[in-house]
Amino acid sequence: MKESEVKAALEKELEDLLNGKNLDDMINPLLGMNGMNIHLDMPTEILHTILLGVIKYFWGQTVYLIKKAKLLDIFQSRLDSINHDALNAPSLNLEYICHYKGGLIGKHFKRLAQASGN
Repeated sequence: MKESEVKAALEKELEDLLNGKNLDDMINPLLGMNGMNIHLDMPTEILHTILLGVIKYFWGQTVYLIKKAKLLDIFQSRLDSINHDALNAPSLNLEYICHYKGGLIGKHFKRLAQASGN
């Protein structure tokens, strides 16, 4: 297809998807705000980009070394001996964390970070 035919087909498809509505009504109004660059002006969320990122990579390296030394059971029992009352979480859920050590999410890393500060 020629470039003009592709362009016409895409415009027709967009028009059909809009169902007669204005394109500006379908797009986030922040994107068109004067003086605002959505990529430069949005704040970075420190928790997920820096703090948990460092913990995630530290956890990955730690688990790798512990598995290599065959000390995962000892590590789990030592984590279990931490005073859970000081944590801002109902429980560490250590069996889950140690079993699914490669598939943890933010709440698990947050709990591990709190546990390491104890």
